[in-house]
Amino acid sequence: MQFDGDKPDKITRGACGCNDDKVILLSVAILFGGAAWTAIMSLMTTVMQNLAPDWVHAHAMAVFMLVHMGTWTAGSAFWEYLAGRQGTHFSLIAAAIGTTVCPILVLISRLPDTPLDLGAWDHWGRPTLVGGVDPSRGPVLVTVEYEVEPRKADEFLEALHKFTRVRRRDGASRWGVDRDTEHPAYYAETFIIESWAEHLRQHERLTRGDRDLEESVRRFESKPIKVRHFIYARSKRGRH
Repeated sequence: MQFDGDKPDKITRGACGCNDDKVILLSVAILFGGAAWTAIMSLMTTVMQNLAPDWVHAHAMAVFMLVHMGTWTAGSAFWEYLAGRQGTHFSLIAAAIGTTVCPILVLISRLPDTPLDLGAWDHWGRPTLVGGVDPSRGPVLVTVEYEVEPRKADEFLEALHKFTRVRRRDGASRWGVDRDTEHPAYYAETFIIESWAEHLRQHERLTRGDRDLEESVRRFESKPIKVRHFIYARSKRGRH
């Protein structure tokens, strides 16, 4: 089957129900939509880099790209399924409504407006180590002993539980806090680190943005805290 002149172009426009004016408007809309998509992606990438500390940049970007590309893949499958079941016209209308409603999410979930100081804040003293130790040895048990006035105990525990997020973020696991049965003013915070080398890295992961959380804990101290480090003990003859 052959067509003469501009017949194919007319048939194409007729099939989609568009005249020349509508094609021009649609092209302009697509142009602005593509520019907005590119700008938003660049903005989100920049925000991710600014909100993540230096030591976790690669992990944060990897998760961001995984979620972004994953949602694109899942979204493509969803819209294909919807168009197959309900028709192209219905799926386009639904997509337009969803796009219009999306800005409401700004009222529900917002990125932090206050810039965080993510510079390193390595102010903890280096742990004392007697004798040589393989950096890969572990796990390491860290205990932090506090003395707090009993009347301030509830406020102290609330502040310490908020600081837990920083401990876990920087590599701690099996975190807990216990009270001395003989001396009610004494508390012991404990957590596990995978290895000695990982614990040394933990010192470097604290940021200046964490200062307020740590100082909210330290302000309840009646005496300076005491930190102890324990490495899992293995016999020289066996692996236990």
